[in-house]
Amino acid sequence: MEIPEPGKARGRRRAAWGAACLTLAAAVVQGLDRPCSSSRMPCAGAVCLPRAPEVCVPETRAGIGKARLAAIHGRVQWVKAFPDYKVKVVDAFPDLKVQIVTTFPDASGKWQIVDAFPDYKIQRVDAFPDFTIKFVDAFPGTD
Repeated sequence: MEIPEPGKARGRRRAAWGAACLTLAAAVVQGLDRPCSSSRMPCAGAVCLPRAPEVCVPETRAGIGKARLAAIHGRVQWVKAFPDYKVKVVDAFPDLKVQIVTTFPDASGKWQIVDAFPDYKIQRVDAFPDFTIKFVDAFPGTD
């Protein structure tokens, strides 16, 4: 199979090329420059082939990447409908350890609970969460 140059690909190939290269570029920026070893991922270093739709990203049990999960911090509002994320509160083996703070929620896992203008809307659920959390007094974030 011939690999087209980025400007010469047409139609679906061009769209696939762009999406795959953007995905690889985002993964490299996050420090995930090691592509999958499966045969479905024909990426090699910084060269991205048209059929490479994704790169190996460590995921939680629910499927949210660890890098994306670690970025959830800031002003949080508890909601009953239309959340950004659904979470389940657990006592052991959480995906994210959360520390409730009153000021400066500027690190991974630090949440400031607000009633208006949140960064994230979170809903507590008992089944089918996007990820699990545990409330802690110190050392918030992912493991």
